[in-house]
Amino acid sequence: MSFTHLNVASSYSAHYGVSTPPQLAAAAHAMGAEALALTDRDGLYGAVKHVAACMEHGLQPLLGVNLALLDTPGHAAGRVILLARGPSNGAGYAALCRSISQAHQAPRGIPGLTRRQLAHRVASGNLMLLVGGESDVARALARGQYAKARALLADWKKLAGPMLRVEITTHLSTPGSRYNLGEAGRMLRYAEELGLKAVLSNAVRYADPDGAVTADLLDSARTLNSLSEMDSCQPNGQGWLKSPQEMRQLASEIARATERGWMRKLLRETEAVASFAALDPAGDLGWKKPVIPEASVLGLHRPAMQELTERVYAAVPQLLSNEKKHTVEQRLSLELGVINRLTSPATSSPSPKPSSSSPGWGCAWRPAAPAPPRWSTTCWASARSTRWPTTWSSNASSPTPAPPCRTSTSTWNQPAATRSTARSSPASAKNA
Repeated sequence: MSFTHLNVASSYSAHYGVSTPPQLAAAAHAMGAEALALTDRDGLYGAVKHVAACMEHGLQPLLGVNLALLDTPGHAAGRVILLARGPSNGAGYAALCRSISQAHQAPRGIPGLTRRQLAHRVASGNLMLLVGGESDVARALARGQYAKARALLADWKKLAGPMLRVEITTHLSTPGSRYNLGEAGRMLRYAEELGLKAVLSNAVRYADPDGAVTADLLDSARTLNSLSEMDSCQPNGQGWLKSPQEMRQLASEIARATERGWMRKLLRETEAVASFAALDPAGDLGWKKPVIPEASVLGLHRPAMQELTERVYAAVPQLLSNEKKHTVEQRLSLELGVINRLTSPATSSPSPKPSSSSPGWGCAWRPAAPAPPRWSTTCWASARSTRWPTTWSSNASSPTPAPPCRTSTSTWNQPAATRSTARSSPASAKNA
């Protein structure tokens, strides 16, 4: 039986997550998982790499976000998770993006949403709300305010209704610390009493147990505290991407602690949410389908190709003042002609040409014979260049194309750290 992790932070969660999306996807695939979520803090910074890694390993990608829960401006009462709805022609992903945009408009620089804003966002049915070990409910439980915790969970039920799930997480830590077994059991009992569905997670921050040491260092840097004061952030080193067998063992531990047979139901509801949030990269995300924004979105009130052409020719005299005008015009005619054909495949539109009647190198919308599409680059890159490639000759009657330039992309690689934490079983962690 497979298990889908619904709460996973990558190294794109600054000062929090440890492992990169490819590392997490590879680990999930090795454990026999069929799907994997990425719920980075405050944004979708690692979403593209997560989807690409999941597709490479044959996993269904899930996308979500971990956002602060704001009770007053500038103060967070906890954190919650939003998961985008699966096959919905992009409606779920769009709702997730809008929620993140609204969260970053919060005052005093803390990205987050209030309870009312969250209720409004999930009302459409395109987002699933997970309230778990970082929420206001868990904080009340940690302070021993059990009646308040139950009342807060009842309020969440009124606000989110059927789009609410209670996230049950235990790292088998000592009583009184975060993610302890008693807290998880009490959360599960409250959920059952209120008729709420619960899911199981491990609040993943690293792909394997060795990442616990790096997580401690990140916690220390984020909170500006010494390692001796970090028990409130990571009570132990159990926050790795655990196998389905290990997660079933945790579900069994929670069931025994509550003296109820909730193990199978907990696992079943987890996979039901995974099915709800499993995205289709092509249908939901438009994977490898370029989308050009409408002219109105860009603030244009005339054809985009006309705007682009005139802007390029307006910039050329300043950026390429030392080049011969004829050579520059030939190159730009070729580049803009290729762009025009690529953006208008159904028509044989002529390539734009600058008007000699315009002052300087000003451009008017004038048709010209299309240039042969030998190779293409962007006209913006051409206009910003300080010189043409050496293979272009100003005396040549027709340009000889140079090989296309390759652009390199850089990724943020997590710094390596000395790791000494050994894998410990849930049972041993519990005894500790």
